[in-house]
Amino acid sequence: MRRLGYVILVMLVAAALPGMVWAGPHDDCTLCHGVHSGQGPVILTETPNTTTINPRTGKPMKRIGSLCLACHAPEPDGAGYRPVDLNHTHPVGFTPDPNKVVLPAQSKGFPGEEEDVVCTSCHDQHPSNPYYMYLRWPSDGGSNLPMFCAKCHPKQSAAENIQRQ
Repeated sequence: MRRLGYVILVMLVAAALPGMVWAGPHDDCTLCHGVHSGQGPVILTETPNTTTINPRTGKPMKRIGSLCLACHAPEPDGAGYRPVDLNHTHPVGFTPDPNKVVLPAQSKGFPGEEEDVVCTSCHDQHPSNPYYMYLRWPSDGGSNLPMFCAKCHPKQSAAENIQRQ
């Protein structure tokens, strides 16, 4: 009888293992949202990071950026999960020149940040997002980033897109 219990346990673990191995970091809502422990209107489980300084502005990140950096800033400011170095990423936390950048509707930030370039301008963190690195649009697994970048930078990428066709 005891052996049967072990066999069943091994079968359950084996059945669950592929899902655990292939699941992405944001595949479970409870990683970010806590029904009983969450804070604020979207019941987030992490406290926003208000200590990491945005190199673009010289100030702490605002709403969306502070939420993302709660997990994605290096320790001790954030949880250190896939830490983002704001000195080596696309600039965020600023309002772009509308003559150079066109933010698509799905790239708009929270109220007060609607016209700003923020983390979620490029990334959709929700589990239904099928794209590489949780990007908002396809990029052929990262091999065709110009196609992705053209969503907000159509003028800068027009010549390159014509050459690729």
